[in-house]
This record gives sequence, structure tokens and C-alpha cells, in this order.
Amino acid sequence: MASYPALASVPQHEPYEEEMEWKTLISNFDDLGEEQRKQKWLYPKRTITVKHKYVTKTQAATIWQFYQARAGSYEAFNYFVPNADSYVREYIGTGNSSSTSFNLPACEMTSYTVYVDGSSIAATIATGAGADGADLIKFDTAPTSGERLTITFAGRLKVHARFADDKLSFEQLYNQMVTTGVKLKGLLNE
Repeated sequence: MASYPALASVPQHEPYEEEMEWKTLISNFDDLGEEQRKQKWLYPKRTITVKHKYVTKTQAATIWQFYQARAGSYEAFNYFVPNADSYVREYIGTGNSSSTSFNLPACEMTSYTVYVDGSSIAATIATGAGADGADLIKFDTAPTSGERLTITFAGRLKVHARFADDKLSFEQLYNQMVTTGVKLKGLLNE
């Protein structure tokens, strides 16, 4: 796994915009003409737009090399949002009856509550011990197969993502970085 590179001397407060996507099935076919809704995704996926208004072409070359190493949108990576915030019931993973350690969708947490199928439980957190420096959770016994693991926390969010575009030139990438931003398509936590 790899993480989106931080650019030296580029302000960390400016470079991203976060968009959340849910999947809802909406139907108007009941007898009363009322709308029926069914939530298809239990957890949102995020699209991150990375903007670096004052990046130089030399600095942008770092992102270009990273883009090439991922083969465009082929290989996933982790993006860590630059600022700490509070997040509620973020997806960790699903139990499989054998894994006791899971990468968290977080780093630099200051507080947290872990849930297994909606019930809070005690767990051990290893700060920075997960993929690319994310925090790692360790359970004494493996969560049962199918159990959903979530976390509410204060800290920096880790978004498992891929590049949205599969076809870019260096000039296009650079122009996107300084104007509209480079889009990263969010995936489920890994």
C-alpha cells in the first residue's frame, strides 16, 4: 500500500475538498403514492478533490510520479486528510472469525469508541501501526464472521482511494492541481 504524498512547503490547510456519496434506492410505487427508500450502502464513499494552488511544477512532479506508479486509477492508496475533525461510525471492516487486527480509517486519534454491530466494546489501539501510518485496532478475539466494525473518533481521517482519472498528461495533472483539483475516488476502508 502507498499513501498520497505530502508536498513540502505547500500549505496543508488548503489542499482538499470532501464529497460524500451514499447509495439509496428510491421507489414511488406503493399504493398511497408515497416514496419508499432503501439504503444500499451502510457507509458513505468519499470523493476527495486535492487542490494545491501554489504548487510548483517540480513539486507537482512528485504527484505525477505517484500517479504513474499507481497506473492511473488501477492501484488504490491511502489519503490522510490534513486537519483533525470528529467522525461518527466510520467503517472499519467486517469480521471473518480469524482476523484480530484491522487498519482504522484514522490516524492521530485523540478519542474514540469502537462498535461491533452497533454495540460499543473495548479494544486496543496501536497508534501509527497500521497501513501507511494509520492507527490499528487489535481485538482479543476475532470478530465473528459478518459482524460490522465501526468507530467514532476525533482525529485525522484516512480515505482509501484511487485516482478518478485513468488518462492524464503531466500538464493536465498540474493544471487540475492548481485550478479545479485532482479527484480521488473513495473506496471502502482497507
